[in-house]
Amino acid sequence: MNSRANSTYRMLTTVASTIESNKTLKAVTDLPALLNAHTDLTETNAEIAALMESTATPAGPSPESTVKRSLLTDAVESCAELAAAVHAYAVDNADPELAAKSNYSESSLGSGTESEIIAKCTKVVSLATEVAAELGDHGYAAADVTAVRKTVEAFGKSCPKPRQGVATRSSANKEIAKLIRKGQRIVTSRIDKLALQLRKSAPALYSEYKTARKVLNQPGGESPTPELSVTPEVKKAA
Repeated sequence: MNSRANSTYRMLTTVASTIESNKTLKAVTDLPALLNAHTDLTETNAEIAALMESTATPAGPSPESTVKRSLLTDAVESCAELAAAVHAYAVDNADPELAAKSNYSESSLGSGTESEIIAKCTKVVSLATEVAAELGDHGYAAADVTAVRKTVEAFGKSCPKPRQGVATRSSANKEIAKLIRKGQRIVTSRIDKLALQLRKSAPALYSEYKTARKVLNQPGGESPTPELSVTPEVKKAA
């Protein structure tokens, strides 16, 4: 969320917390409509929080990222060993073209983006498959080449499509924006209006509520609903 949305969300949660801590007061229980509005606001805030959590960057490595790193290591190491065997086979059989194509180090295979790594590893497997029947003396049977291919495929499946994460965050952010607008409507059209009745019945709570509303009045945020004021009538001189 941007700074304005964050500021608005802080206001929504502060307003909900203020009413929550005072909802047993008689002045509040005498206003069921205020309690209903508070319930709706609390539920809306909970939806926003859940969406924010779903799009947040984890503080530490997730189990998924740990597994993914392990699959990456397995794919790169196994393909580097296979490429070395294919290269040696090519040199032994005076095949300079195959030798050049299979001349990968482990570091060169493991560098680049995920899609680039997968492409290089897939190329190594493809080269090995073409001569799999002749790699026995170099340590690989056809089944061994197939096993390496499956290792590369496993890593590929662990990598999301390039825009998958972006699309998910974009969708969540749009929904958060809708929910924030919903929360604002609950506050401005319902709670603000009903809170006016607390000025006399619960002045301390009303003061606390006004403070909660001013949480939004921060740089990048909106100003709270202005207080009503009356301009004194000035009598004209006769």
